[in-house]
Amino acid sequence: MCEFISWIEVTRGGKKEVLYLDDELVAEKRSKRILEGSKDNDFLGHHAIRAVWGLKDNAGTEGEVPDFWNADKLPEVLRSKLQDFSTLKRHFGKMLEDYAQKDDLEYIIKNASKDEKWKGLKEFCEQTLKASLLRGVTTETLKITVRYDLSIDELVKAAKLNGNVNPDVNGRNFKEEKHPQKKVEAVLVCLNRYASTEQVEAVIKDLHLRPGIVKELLSFSVDHPKKQTEFPIVELGSGWRDPYGDRGVAFLSRWSGRRHLSLGWRGDDWDEFYRFLAFSEV
Repeated sequence: MCEFISWIEVTRGGKKEVLYLDDELVAEKRSKRILEGSKDNDFLGHHAIRAVWGLKDNAGTEGEVPDFWNADKLPEVLRSKLQDFSTLKRHFGKMLEDYAQKDDLEYIIKNASKDEKWKGLKEFCEQTLKASLLRGVTTETLKITVRYDLSIDELVKAAKLNGNVNPDVNGRNFKEEKHPQKKVEAVLVCLNRYASTEQVEAVIKDLHLRPGIVKELLSFSVDHPKKQTEFPIVELGSGWRDPYGDRGVAFLSRWSGRRHLSLGWRGDDWDEFYRFLAFSEV
């Protein structure tokens, strides 16, 4: 993955040039057309530079510097645009806000220069990081009745799943407490990108929601049985640690037209098709 800031040094017409992207160039209609379909860091790195400037894959010498506040590491043409926080924000602020990834921003937050001229950079990246977690996130809200008064085994039967039911999803492995039924609004959170369990949980928290648990997942299946035929639905609020130490979470899925109750693992990443069951923290 390319770092911010990236550039490519080329020789054109006998003259050496340093080619890069900034907010102005990325905002041009031509650039937007060329970069259509690109994602995230593609806008900040060498691939995008080559595409916009019309360079072949092997043309030029690639350069990149994550600690861009050290001006002596930059080509001369970039030093005037990265003199301080204000010039960075003027020329590259929009690119960072829209496309910088978690690791880019965390690096800057951790290592940013403490020089007075870079004052505000760390706070800017902290705000951008928080906003980036919610970038592209979509939600769907549906009313359900959570049957806390039933056991997990009873809820499995009530859901009338016609596919495979993982036998490890039961009241012995997953903690269950009985309470009266409750009508609530369930929220399906979709990140629309690959994400780790920790990243999903961070998004749910920023939405002021909490992850669903097994009983809520199964109650959702009872009330909205067709939803899992559209996309897999995961609960992250409860879990079972298997004999090997791995922690499993339950999710609803579909295969060959049948509705399944499956077991996933917290250590795995989730692709853009997964929805995560969540509820209001109140």
